[in-house]
Amino acid sequence: MKKFLYLLLFIFVFTVQSVFAQESLKITSAVFDTASSMLVISSQSDFTNDVTGKIKLVKMSNPNRVYFDLNSAILTTKKEDITFSQGVVTHAVIAQNSTNPDVVRVVLTLDEKYNADKINIYKINNNLIVKYGDNEFLKEQYFQNTFREERQNDNDYYEYSSMTTQVITKKEVPVSNAQNVNINNESIKDIQSAFSSANIPKEVNTAFSDVVVNQVKKDLKLNTKYYMNSITKTPNGLLLSGFGSVSVEKPLYLSEPARIVFDLPNTLTSKEVRGKEYQINETETIKIGQFEANKARLVLKTNKPDKYIPIYSPDNETLLLADLEKYNVSSLSNTKASLMATYYSKNGKDNDIILAFSAPVVYSVYRKHDDFILTVYNADKYNEAGFINSLKGTNVENLKLKVTGQLLKFSYKLTPNGTVKVFAGMDGRSLKLTVNEPENQKKIVPTIPIFNNTKKKASEKIIVIDPGHGGTDCGATRAGIKESDITLDVSQRLVAILKEKGYKVYITRNDNTYLSLQDRVDFAEGKNEDIFISVHVNSSESTSPVGVETHYYHDYSRDLGKCVQDSLSKYISESPNRGLIKSKFYVINHTTKPAILVEIGFISNEKERMQLISDDRKQRTAKAIAEGVINYFKQSK
Repeated sequence: MKKFLYLLLFIFVFTVQSVFAQESLKITSAVFDTASSMLVISSQSDFTNDVTGKIKLVKMSNPNRVYFDLNSAILTTKKEDITFSQGVVTHAVIAQNSTNPDVVRVVLTLDEKYNADKINIYKINNNLIVKYGDNEFLKEQYFQNTFREERQNDNDYYEYSSMTTQVITKKEVPVSNAQNVNINNESIKDIQSAFSSANIPKEVNTAFSDVVVNQVKKDLKLNTKYYMNSITKTPNGLLLSGFGSVSVEKPLYLSEPARIVFDLPNTLTSKEVRGKEYQINETETIKIGQFEANKARLVLKTNKPDKYIPIYSPDNETLLLADLEKYNVSSLSNTKASLMATYYSKNGKDNDIILAFSAPVVYSVYRKHDDFILTVYNADKYNEAGFINSLKGTNVENLKLKVTGQLLKFSYKLTPNGTVKVFAGMDGRSLKLTVNEPENQKKIVPTIPIFNNTKKKASEKIIVIDPGHGGTDCGATRAGIKESDITLDVSQRLVAILKEKGYKVYITRNDNTYLSLQDRVDFAEGKNEDIFISVHVNSSESTSPVGVETHYYHDYSRDLGKCVQDSLSKYISESPNRGLIKSKFYVINHTTKPAILVEIGFISNEKERMQLISDDRKQRTAKAIAEGVINYFKQSK
């Protein structure tokens, strides 16, 4: 009788504990940032000691590896089993170790020479950071880049790795034949086996007959920073969601038709959103594509490009493309913040301003022409004297701050060639602005009168044509067709046409020779050119993009670019006009005369690739560029 009462009491206590137990933490993603040597585990809510308990890192040998458990946690995504081709971590497994209690286990196999004592674990709100490698954490890694001006960066990173998935096919046999192996939960036993070895453990072998293990391997691109998996229409605009840390480049404003382009570097889009076009309203649409292997592109067609602005969430995982004519400020955040302090430091040519807030902030970045405006939507208080004194006497003392309604607005006028970057702290409570104002910009930015060559005859005007790539650098390649071959053929045709018109024309390479970017610049500058044209063929990871586009960087090159792009649109009518784009390509940035880079079509699109290798398309392209050059010289008279 007593045993029965004790049993009832035990069941009651266990039931009460289960009912009032804290809800398990839902793990939504686990992303390896191999560039920064860290694993970022994200959840739907904050990591707390109450939920995760004290995380204990357990070290093992033969092979060198560590593991830790996340208590009261449920993995809402599939099990991760990844093999890395380089770095400290050579293999990683993240899976549900058990249910009731809910435990997620993380196992990291390390390089044999790596000391596991160097691994540290940090809890920052809804992110758990596992930091390995030799470089320290919470310095550069604390601030994540969320806005930048350049189209390419040395820190852009993705690597090719292999993923191994273990598939176990089994036929169950009675437990009595399992040689006294106690398996109460077969699914748990299977998960456990994945941690122990790539081979089937003895316990499983004795518990099941006809066990077949298939090691499924495939190559994958391990993209760092951000994975975008959904887009939702909201009353405030368009909400882009994913996991990681989202970043946006300076937008491109295009015409005919009017549209704004947002590029997201170090971003991978899911198949659910990639290549799809969404209808915003009767006149506006947005299309999302994988522009490069590690860059997503958003193209928003609208007659009012300035009315859309990207607004960042405090956790940097969602981005709202807000319609400024319709959005509601009060709905963006239910937390109010104040600007607590401002810090300034000079790092080489960079001027760093750190803005520290009392709570996580929601903010936007507007960048066009020489205007930079950073708006914080859930902060309306700051110490004006403290802000002014922090920047007084610095290179950025003209950064203005004012309260507008429910928000703080920072504004700054950049000089020509000035750039700005924005970084957000991992806890969402701080922003860093990095302003670069070149002190010698007057020397490197030529003035328009230098190019006033109206007195020159056609025979006196010097044109340098640069066929992109060459030699060991064949550029983009598809189906055995090389970009370098197409650009050389088109460039030679272009040279012939312009010479026939009486111009003095030089070509940087006349055969399959390798030239560095600086070699091309030096060649042009040595000829004292009047204009410089670099010919390229575009490519994309997706096979859908098509069209022609022209890039310029310095403002004095814009007229040349417009004339050539207008002419391409006329002669290559079967291919969409992708517009005139301001981009910081090396050859058009470092030449001191009007310079453009022409992308004559997409080699990654099969239909356009076949057109690009045809004599007809090559000749019409050369003729179009030549006519654009002639029109440019005519309009400068």
